[in-house]
Amino acid sequence: MDTTLVNVYRFVNRTDIIGKVGSTGNAAGKPTHLHYAIETLFPYFWLYNTKAIDGWKKMFCLDPGKQLNFPK
Repeated sequence: MDTTLVNVYRFVNRTDIIGKVGSTGNAAGKPTHLHYAIETLFPYFWLYNTKAIDGWKKMFCLDPGKQLNFPK
């Protein structure tokens, strides 16, 4: 992300612009893209992953496709 337009832990709506992409860091020389996560303060225990080293973190990460209703 080249420019961040919201503060951490601020609630946003699906139409809010949260930032602008750029070509910095690992994206240098690649097409412009953005990696992001939607996190919750409340754990979803069924998402716990016992096979990953940090599998407990999965309990706090929501699937953006499901949350934002992306078309399949």
